[in-house]
Amino acid sequence: MTLFEHLAALAEARKSLAENPDGSAAHRFAASVDALGYFDESVLARAKVRHAALIREAVAIYEARLARHPRDAVAMNNIGVFRCNSGKTAEARRWFARALRLDSTDAHIRENLGIADILLGKAPESRGAAPRGLKRGKWTLLAYFDPHGM
Repeated sequence: MTLFEHLAALAEARKSLAENPDGSAAHRFAASVDALGYFDESVLARAKVRHAALIREAVAIYEARLARHPRDAVAMNNIGVFRCNSGKTAEARRWFARALRLDSTDAHIRENLGIADILLGKAPESRGAAPRGLKRGKWTLLAYFDPHGM
């Protein structure tokens, strides 16, 4: 998708959020914000996109969602992704651990916990044979990890 397609998807998700804050719009909004993170900062600046502000908005949306649905593992994981991708790895790890306790079958959550552990210089807690029945969550985001940057 192009930058402008992502921005259009973001605007549509924001509109849907106003109508139904508990639907999938929060996840669509977060996915669009996450995708914007892969664009060069200079491209975002020229388009007047303030990615950090969008990340704060996505986190606030998920925090509000957790106030209504405190066992929402997707919201916990996705807050963790935004924290991890912003360099707040220890905080992110706590979100991933909480999410994994609620949904141990989501491969994205398990992978994110491993990424956080590696970034923190720990042996990944989630290492070893993966349990049967893992799934890739439709709305769980993956933290960014560059093994060459280590």
